[in-house]
Amino acid sequence: MLATEDVAAQVIRRGMHPVAQSVTDLNSTYPRGVAAVRLSVPGGGEVVVSSLHFAPQEDNRLRHAEHVAALVRGAGAPVIVGGDLNETADGAARRLLDPLLRDPAGQSEHTFPAAGPVRRIDAILVGEGVRVRDARAVRSTARVGEERLSGASDHLPTPLDVSV
Repeated sequence: MLATEDVAAQVIRRGMHPVAQSVTDLNSTYPRGVAAVRLSVPGGGEVVVSSLHFAPQEDNRLRHAEHVAALVRGAGAPVIVGGDLNETADGAARRLLDPLLRDPAGQSEHTFPAAGPVRRIDAILVGEGVRVRDARAVRSTARVGEERLSGASDHLPTPLDVSV
């Protein structure tokens, strides 16, 4: 059995596939968007992993979601997409992605604001072919207490345990 570091090294060594991007809110202090990479999975196969930060404005979030939808439809491999969606599951961008990606964590797994979470605006979404063993928001760990973790960001982390 390979150690986690060995697996990560094999995945990275096999290369990344860039996905063309466009910034939709050029006037923003912090432009948001979508980045993706195609990874080889040790033992065979591929997975497309995407990190995103959707814009605060709904029209830009919809553009980002359309980009993600095109990415998923053209991936030819299982897809995992995660980040700050800046809206809850009933938002327009999330509804656009619903036919393609699902949020395996419960909507009660609130992520924002970290100090007193009341909404789930951060998620890791998965497409067909991704098996999820665990999905949740994390308020603390064995080594990091709730106060310290909630002070690290204004969002709580949302780990996902998957296999493809």
